[in-house]
Amino acid sequence: MTVAFPNISGDPCYNYASMDRPWRANNETRDYLCDESFTWSGWYRLFYYGMNIQMPETCAAGVGCNAYVSLVLNGPHPQIEDGVVTRELEDGVVLRHICVSSWSGCCAYTSHPIRVKACPGDYYVYELVRPAVCGAFCIVNQSSTSVSRTTQSISLIESITPPITTTENTASSFDPCFDYNIIDDYWRDIQQNLDQHSYDHDDNLVEWSGWYRLYLNGQSAQMSEWCVSYMSCGGYTALYLNGSHPTLEDGVVTRDVLGTNEGTWQQCGRYRSKSIQVKACPGDYYVYELVKPEAMESFLFYKPSYCAVVIQNISSDPCYNYASMDRPWRANNETLDYFCDEYLIWSGWYRLFYYGMDITMPETCTNGYTCNTYVSLSLNGPHPQIQDGVVTREVCGSPYWGDCCSYKIKPIRVKACPGNYYVYELVNPHNWCSGYCTDVNTISQVVLTSPKIITGSSITTNNDPCSNYSILDNYWRSTSRFINNYANGHDDTLVEWDGWYRLFMNGLSAQMPEWCVSYMTCGGLTGLWLHGSHPQLEDGVVTRDIFGSYYYQSTRYKSDSIQVKACPGDFYVYNFTRPTVSIPAPY
Repeated sequence: MTVAFPNISGDPCYNYASMDRPWRANNETRDYLCDESFTWSGWYRLFYYGMNIQMPETCAAGVGCNAYVSLVLNGPHPQIEDGVVTRELEDGVVLRHICVSSWSGCCAYTSHPIRVKACPGDYYVYELVRPAVCGAFCIVNQSSTSVSRTTQSISLIESITPPITTTENTASSFDPCFDYNIIDDYWRDIQQNLDQHSYDHDDNLVEWSGWYRLYLNGQSAQMSEWCVSYMSCGGYTALYLNGSHPTLEDGVVTRDVLGTNEGTWQQCGRYRSKSIQVKACPGDYYVYELVKPEAMESFLFYKPSYCAVVIQNISSDPCYNYASMDRPWRANNETLDYFCDEYLIWSGWYRLFYYGMDITMPETCTNGYTCNTYVSLSLNGPHPQIQDGVVTREVCGSPYWGDCCSYKIKPIRVKACPGNYYVYELVNPHNWCSGYCTDVNTISQVVLTSPKIITGSSITTNNDPCSNYSILDNYWRSTSRFINNYANGHDDTLVEWDGWYRLFMNGLSAQMPEWCVSYMTCGGLTGLWLHGSHPQLEDGVVTRDIFGSYYYQSTRYKSDSIQVKACPGDFYVYNFTRPTVSIPAPY
């Protein structure tokens, strides 16, 4: 096996990046960092609160350096006068193997080797690379010394300027509402989930200067006022405002900035960075005087990144423009199955029902493994009053292994409506298998309004459905749509079924399955199939039972029966009706 090393274009003693990370010291054990998640490029000089430091040359069994496993040198550092030796690669640069120290022992196994060089001024530079394990490069705090000055100027790190656009100064230069820079980075979104971020961004490397307005994909955005579990916002330590945004009359205000560790789900508010100034501007936006983040405590504060979120404008009253969601299986006394709302498509406002009756979300913690999900989601606070208008509420999740409200998703908006009901702007939970709950203690008789629903095609009255039917041609109704691709979020309980239907698939005549395929979902959560054979022409209209599958259980659910007829031309028509609402997202 061979290892290829890139050519060194300049002396790394004067061409390196400074890395001042005190939490990498071998006596630090509070957090768990994986350097394999980050992008490493070039040479690094190590510091400890501004003082020189180096990697350890030996290891001890156990963990330190705020990592699961500690990465140290397997051998001594080089000397400047080493000259050309067998292990030397280029001009005093030597190769050193990396030892992995864990509970299983010292140097139990190794990671990728790195190159090291001793430099004038009594310091070292290291060409760090992505390790092969979930570990972190260590520093040994006993070696810290005052920084020595060399006769040659040192380029500590290349300055990074954020991708910004400067607005034209249309008013007084002293008003940041008209004199700001624009930052539009999609990765600052708090909704970036575990599979979407790369940890590559670090706001400590940005030269911040002046005031900034935030955008996400061209839409006006603002800093998040909330913590979301596992959010990273493109870095590793996600930064958000500790408190609400100001109003126009408040002028410029100061707000604390808190940080959460992406690597741990229960870390909201653990870190405190430098405070920033914020101002509300005419036109419903905010500007921020962003500064270089700085940890106010000696905790792990790696790759901090300011978070952003888009708050959509509401174009019409959601009390009269919502989707009805009648899902009895979301009740907080249900524990049979486990469905994940992150796989569904959420859009707009919803009114909650329980077998046709009004119901609300819980206002207090719901135990994990209830509401037919793993992590049960409820409001962290009371519902609003009508006079409150639209309010924002934090949504908490309660895993069976965690505390009440230990898991947080993006907050939702809620409104109280005339008729004693509520509407909720539900969003996609970004991680874990979680689901929105309903509280059976809040069931009440409904005062009907006009819900926003998906309508099917209607037909005129005719005695023979073979000649008068509606066409359904949906590729996602295929039995090959399995549990890992039901993210379409289709649900036949939302359709206003009316009359007879003929099935097509991509333009080809199709029919309902007479059998169950394990894990099929047919575009929803529960795949519905015909229990029994199709009729013959001479049978006329017949009635057939409908069953729903769940994972490998073919007859887990039973829906209302439907009528079926065989038609000349070798096709069938079906008198579809609304499936039983107790079945999760049937299709």
